[in-house]
Amino acid sequence: AITQPISSLERAALSPSRSMLELGENVANTACADCHGINGVSAEPGIPNLAGQRTVYLYRVLQAYQSRERHSDAMNHATGFLNDEALLAVSAYYASLAPARPVAVDGASSVTSAAGAGDPFATIRDDMKKCVKCHGEDGNSSASGMPNLSAQAPEYFVTSMRSYIDGGRDHKLMSKLAGDLDEETLGRMGVFYAVQEPERTTTSGDGNVDLGRAAAENCASCHGNDGNASG
Repeated sequence: AITQPISSLERAALSPSRSMLELGENVANTACADCHGINGVSAEPGIPNLAGQRTVYLYRVLQAYQSRERHSDAMNHATGFLNDEALLAVSAYYASLAPARPVAVDGASSVTSAAGAGDPFATIRDDMKKCVKCHGEDGNSSASGMPNLSAQAPEYFVTSMRSYIDGGRDHKLMSKLAGDLDEETLGRMGVFYAVQEPERTTTSGDGNVDLGRAAAENCASCHGNDGNASG
């Protein structure tokens, strides 16, 4: 599941080798580029940008399509011919690319006029509070298993939310959260995320330095406080 702690295999891919990235590029060119672009930037509104997304998120989504937990004829077919090494490599490759710039949104002006001269997204701020914990204030997530939503086409956002609602994507929490939103709100949220400045994913894994420092106290007598032994 996307929300599970990252595994040792996934953690190793956060700092991919050149050979892994080369394999990932080859996989992307063969199985992914027609829809998502070799640079990870889609030319179609209903297809997501992959560039700059998190390695772990992409890998787990591909696994979900391969196991049919997510339903899409094209994606189920594309992932069905890839082994686990290829899935991880193509995820690391797309994660290594610079993300797309914010997309032009035809409906942005209507959102602005409807909301007034102040905050153009004032009417959806309360609804978006439930998204912030996982996806960040501006759609740039800080969690390894969560996608960045910034600079995606609004049509893709709406299509994804509908998929959670109708069961095409199996995620109980997302199904409940999306099911509480009407079509107009989903559309406005899609516009909001589309015009946010994207950030490239970092390669750091999960962890808590303070907890690690406390756990390392028993090691310091031999290995030093900073991990450099004096003997």
